[in-house]
Amino acid sequence: MAITLTTVAITDKFGKDHVVMSNQVENIQTDVNGDVNVFLKIGGDADKIIETENVASTGSVSLDSGAGTITDLTVDGVSIFDTSTAIPAEADTTAGREAQAHALAVAINNYASTPEYTATVAAEVVTIVADKSLADSPNTLVVASTTTGTLSTTDGNMAGGTDEKAVLEALLNSDVITVNVSTGTQDLDVFKIEAIDEDVAGTGCFIYYTENNLGIADVVACTETVAAVKAKIDAL
Repeated sequence: MAITLTTVAITDKFGKDHVVMSNQVENIQTDVNGDVNVFLKIGGDADKIIETENVASTGSVSLDSGAGTITDLTVDGVSIFDTSTAIPAEADTTAGREAQAHALAVAINNYASTPEYTATVAAEVVTIVADKSLADSPNTLVVASTTTGTLSTTDGNMAGGTDEKAVLEALLNSDVITVNVSTGTQDLDVFKIEAIDEDVAGTGCFIYYTENNLGIADVVACTETVAAVKAKIDAL
């Protein structure tokens, strides 16, 4: 068999780095908040859980020069502050634009858009932050500011969001085979296959497969022969 174990590097939500063997990853789950739990079978009956999280997608608007009001700021065409009240103009100075950027960030944080965004500010730059539960879906969304007067801005589109579950699963996919079952196909991590038995007719097989957090093998009724499944494993 040509497959070899691989290592998977994981940084948890507290900034601590972990390196685990691919065959120890039992399951990966994402909750509604964008937190990702990686379940590992280290030994005995207890699972070790590494808590990691999606990286939120971010965009930006920089107040570069001049002075004027900010009448709108949109992400993918959706206003992210209450446009019934424009962000007032400040003096045509660095300090003035920094004050206006701060006011813009406050307005974004006080407004409930759909989807909702938050903001941070540093000097004259406002960073727009999507909810991490959206993972990488906001990436490439267009950020557009509308201003009056001589105020010049530079808008940065949304980028940098990650779907940590998908990232980790991609690292593990080199150990995956696809088998035929009665309802279509099913992907199986070869390191979670416990045994393969031929069925009574000799035209299919039963694959004993552990993918839950209890260490209990499920039975996958495969419509391929034992030899065919073995060939797929050996080809990795």
